[in-house]
Amino acid sequence: MPETLPVDPAGTGASTDSDREARIEQLLLSGLDHYFAGKFDQAINIWTRVAFLERGHGRARAYIERARGAQAERHREHEELLHRGVTAYQSGDMHTARTLLTRAIEEGGPTDVALAFLQPFGDLQESVEYLTEKGDKRLPKLMTDSSNLGKDNQPFDAGDKRRMNNLGSRRWHTDQSFKMRPVKYSLLCARTVAKQGGETQFADMRGAYDALPGELKERITDLAIEHSLLSSRSKVGFTDATELEKARLASVHQRLVRRHPRTGRRSLYLSSHASHVVGWPLPEGLDLLYELTDRATQPQFVYTHTWQLYDAVLWDNRVTMHRARRHVPETDPRDMRRVSVLDETNTLAQPV
Repeated sequence: MPETLPVDPAGTGASTDSDREARIEQLLLSGLDHYFAGKFDQAINIWTRVAFLERGHGRARAYIERARGAQAERHREHEELLHRGVTAYQSGDMHTARTLLTRAIEEGGPTDVALAFLQPFGDLQESVEYLTEKGDKRLPKLMTDSSNLGKDNQPFDAGDKRRMNNLGSRRWHTDQSFKMRPVKYSLLCARTVAKQGGETQFADMRGAYDALPGELKERITDLAIEHSLLSSRSKVGFTDATELEKARLASVHQRLVRRHPRTGRRSLYLSSHASHVVGWPLPEGLDLLYELTDRATQPQFVYTHTWQLYDAVLWDNRVTMHRARRHVPETDPRDMRRVSVLDETNTLAQPV
């Protein structure tokens, strides 16, 4: 709304000038309050209004330049924290890395930290929020919005398709297994946490594989599984898909058993995106997938993470499944942001 100032009904000009000066002084002081609170963007916005009301206002212009300089200095310090934190992590100094990255989160926000932290590990995944229109995305394209919030930062309405689609994250899954190059690492950051519930659970697919009977291990070693986002979406009620969606979401094949390239340890590669066993009758393949999922998600293989504000959890999708849990009430905001690193190749191209 444009700034309005009182009009002098008598036409003398005295009241108008006095009111204008008082209003401008009030805005200048309000800007200073934001500046000394470290809210440089808000301060600049207020002082810009003053410069608009009073062309060439000297104090407003000087304040704006000072705030911009403070912004630049904060950005430089934030970049230095990120660089030192990532360097400490890569050198194995976890305590120093945690301290520096926590400071960077508090001063610059988890978004910048997550992107900077994971970029050295490989190609970052672009967001695959298929039910969110391009202009409605809240976050950068390299960050997946795992929240229940729209662009206005308000929770989705009860019937919103995006809210319904998020229910898929409550099924045991592995990130982007429905793509030719699945996700390797994921980093999930909490910006707003639920008052009750909203945990994330992780299942250890290495331990689950180790616990399988020898006969079953031998039976599944060379199996390929078809993965499809259309299949997993249908499990939460989304049975309709446009021709464009079907083309964009074509299914892919992945190994059922994987060998970790660094440790050499084998693990199961399961997900709610897994639709059937390639070359098997559908009922028999589904029965096998259900059995393996039941085995892999027994309590002894599951870790439950209860989120605290600004927590950041990093996991390896090659050896885990995960799922979100319901939070109460579901109308409360839950702001979670994920950055992921793509695997080098499709799993079928990797040795087992």
